Amino acid sequence: MTPSLLSLFACSGPGAGDAIATNIRIGYVGAVFSGLLLIPVFHAYNYGHGRRWPFLWSFILLIIHPAWTVSAIGGDCGGMKFVSTCFFTILATVFFVLQRRYSRPRP
Repeated sequence: MTPSLLSLFACSGPGAGDAIATNIRIGYVGAVFSGLLLIPVFHAYNYGHGRRWPFLWSFILLIIHPAWTVSAIGGDCGGMKFVSTCFFTILATVFFVLQRRYSRPRP
């Protein structure tokens, strides 16, 4: 029986389980880090020192974070979860920095 083209990209073999577990763990660590960055962004917005859009975008990023929206089982052993977690965490950091950079007391 010949393997199909899609099965060539499937995650299998020795170390596949470890790769999947590692990428799932990285996804959750990235989500926790993004959530921790959301706390000061929310604090700045809530107490009138920050802007609304960094808080809203950070919150949306946390809701759709790859830790719970991207599967690591099968396919690429969670490579997409790893890459998208890095991307989302970098974006959350950018929104945190922007909130800190442009925060000012509202009159």
